[in-house]
Amino acid sequence: GVLSSVLNAYAVPLNAWIPLDQACRMTEAVCGLWRDNGERSKRPKGRFRFYLDAVGVEGFRAMVEERFGPLEPDPGSVFNQQPRNLYGIQPQKQPGLNVAGLHVPVGRLNCGAMQELARLSRIYGCSEVRFTEDQNALIPGIPDHKVEAFTAEPFLQRYPLHPRGVAAGTVSCTGSNYCGFALTNTKDQAMATAEALDETLDLPQEVKIHWTGCPNSCGQAYMGAIGLTGTKAKTDQGMVEAYDITLGGSQGAQPSLGELVRKRVPKSEVNAALKKLLMEHYGATPKTTTAA
Repeated sequence: GVLSSVLNAYAVPLNAWIPLDQACRMTEAVCGLWRDNGERSKRPKGRFRFYLDAVGVEGFRAMVEERFGPLEPDPGSVFNQQPRNLYGIQPQKQPGLNVAGLHVPVGRLNCGAMQELARLSRIYGCSEVRFTEDQNALIPGIPDHKVEAFTAEPFLQRYPLHPRGVAAGTVSCTGSNYCGFALTNTKDQAMATAEALDETLDLPQEVKIHWTGCPNSCGQAYMGAIGLTGTKAKTDQGMVEAYDITLGGSQGAQPSLGELVRKRVPKSEVNAALKKLLMEHYGATPKTTTAA
């Protein structure tokens, strides 16, 4: 698959299965074919996906078999119907052990937070911390008798086990703070937007909202239920940060890429645009307030 400024597409199944101990040989075969035959004269075309499109899936499979040997057909891959939610305390396969899923707002961790994660893992877990593709943290190996003390740690006030609805599904690239390609400050905008929407909306389900600062799509905007790709917009006040908004991306059993629904939305209008989409397409409702 590929997510780039010129092409967005999911990976194509090769209908092949190999045992784990053959993974290195398979990687060598695939990389060797790309090394020997890939485009080298035109950099924008120097991606594996373009090579695969040129030779075709069946042709590529045949070339892999020449190097690797006969391939067994896929016996049937298993995909989650809905995106996995790893938040909270979840039991592990090993009896008496648990894994804690912590929300890391927009994937931003400083040195102090990293050190605190390590400390918590040493005290309560198995001295191991894992990071997920949606920018959150897992601490495995927590025994049943340590769960109560773990959940009382002050660190979990900032990095909660059960984040609010919009924040829970928000993913963001680095943005213009640290990336020279980014056209927008995605992390700060994504965090502020999630906080604002969570104050006003209730969500019945987690919605993946992906922010990326430029068309290179490190934030995988087209894979989000709602995706935002950084750009610029001309207004009466001059050029401002803005976003193209896509809708309908998903991962899992029936993957799809989002479709563009709005272009060059100024950042000052993004909150209202997302609120409208969440209410119209994902069942969000305004929070009810009670009189004092």
